[in-house]
Amino acid sequence: MTTRRGLGKGKGSGWKNIISNDPHRHNLSRMGVKSATLPKRLRKRNIAANRLPKVMKLPLNTNNLPLQFGIIVPKTKGKNVLTQKQFMERVNKEKQWFSINFGGDTSVKDVGSYWDGKKLVKEPGSIVWSSMSIKTYYKNMNKLVERIKQDKKNWQQQSVLFKIEGRDFIYPKQDFIDDDKEVDDIVVT
Repeated sequence: MTTRRGLGKGKGSGWKNIISNDPHRHNLSRMGVKSATLPKRLRKRNIAANRLPKVMKLPLNTNNLPLQFGIIVPKTKGKNVLTQKQFMERVNKEKQWFSINFGGDTSVKDVGSYWDGKKLVKEPGSIVWSSMSIKTYYKNMNKLVERIKQDKKNWQQQSVLFKIEGRDFIYPKQDFIDDDKEVDDIVVT
């Protein structure tokens, strides 16, 4: 086999798909996708088939709050179920704390459950959410850590479940609960 003059240097006149100017075509080729099998609309230069669709921002003057943090508020204190009044006081304290530190909150009623070894135990509760900028999150991160620790103590719970960008975390870490050690970073979408 003879070597072609200028191969890989953008010189020469044929076999443009070997060293392509189109990085997407090269990426697809690397994964074994043949250019000819792509739909016509994707064969054009510089169109990425695997790119997420871009959604235009609404033409309004808005604040961008890309990060959501939430905490699950249980209706129990230790093994005892709170009255509705006590529970609402607890939820309102969380709502007030989130509103003061992050400018607002949203709360949703929920029912959590777990297996105690003999039966399914259901616990009513509430999730208090707040949306914030990444800057605000980092500014208040230490306050969040202290709040989670304080809630665990005040609520007399074995653990507290909180959410960051749709990912669930349990504090403190429980050895009997499955843990994904492969995933570290939280991706803000």
